[in-house]
Amino acid sequence: MTGRAGKLEKVCQQLLLEFLEILRLVVQALLHIVGLRSTPPEPVRSILTQQDRPVLEEFRKQYDAEFSAMADPEKLEPWLSYRFDRLVQARTARIRQWDKAHQAEKERARQEIARLRSKLAAPKGLMNTMAIVPIKPHMGPSP
Repeated sequence: MTGRAGKLEKVCQQLLLEFLEILRLVVQALLHIVGLRSTPPEPVRSILTQQDRPVLEEFRKQYDAEFSAMADPEKLEPWLSYRFDRLVQARTARIRQWDKAHQAEKERARQEIARLRSKLAAPKGLMNTMAIVPIKPHMGPSP
């Protein structure tokens, strides 16, 4: 009986670990879909062993506050607001960093646009002497 119970316990633990992995994927996917996580979820790892148990425990400890906040309607609104504010701040910081890193490129592009615009614009004196020629509709073969 002890051997069979031990095997069943291992199977039960394995199934629990597989369930937790799928639950992790679902939660991360939901957070990504609603915009509360910037990266998509990592794929499901098909084989979980007892060596993964400390990692899962760490995951549970790390995200326990978030899971409890999502489960409690009173805590959910402030938690979502805080997460959204953090994401907006991080996005703004990335945009500023990109802007600073590409400042020289942007300035060269502005100068190139100004140069091309100056070539495209007709001189003022020429604009006054140009006559506007009406376009005649083409209605058939010419005689």
